[in-house]
Amino acid sequence: MNKTKKYVIQFVVLGFMLIGIITLYNLNAQSTKTLTTSKEITESIPQDQEKIVEKENQSENQSSHEQKSTQPSTTNKSSVENTHQSQQKPPSDNKQQNESQTGINVSVVGVDGTIAAGVIEYNNQNAFDVLKTLCTNKGISLKTTGVGITVYVKAINGLSERDYGVMSGWKYKVNGEYPGVGAGQYQLKVNDKVEWIYDKAE
Repeated sequence: MNKTKKYVIQFVVLGFMLIGIITLYNLNAQSTKTLTTSKEITESIPQDQEKIVEKENQSENQSSHEQKSTQPSTTNKSSVENTHQSQQKPPSDNKQQNESQTGINVSVVGVDGTIAAGVIEYNNQNAFDVLKTLCTNKGISLKTTGVGITVYVKAINGLSERDYGVMSGWKYKVNGEYPGVGAGQYQLKVNDKVEWIYDKAE
């Protein structure tokens, strides 16, 4: 009976020892598996970071490419704007054009050619008024007799009547025709063309 009890106790002890060994083995296996899994996770993190960096680089390259691709269109737009600006007339040309449309064209032609010419702003002048204004603007001497409708031009720029004969002197045309009245009496209209011409009366 004592021997049987002894064997039972030994069997129970061996069973507990076997269970303990199996439990330790399982715990060791689980810890090894956990370490392996954590190592795999640790190794996979840099790869994921590399992928993220690659994606960021790709997005940056794509954005820079888009900027480069949009630059030619901007350049073309600026060139079109520059072309449009170059086609516009300068303000001075527009001013001269407006003056010619609302002014009086006046010219003085002597024996050797044109002495002076210009555009006088229209302000209800007569044929003598625009001649006087032109001479003042150009610094040309002007000699006359009479006043108002009786004014008579004797000399312009030192070229006087009778310098080329008894009948030589200054006459004027309006739009290519000689009026039948004195210069102080002829009322001009907008855009009239007045020519003072020295007639040698040969």
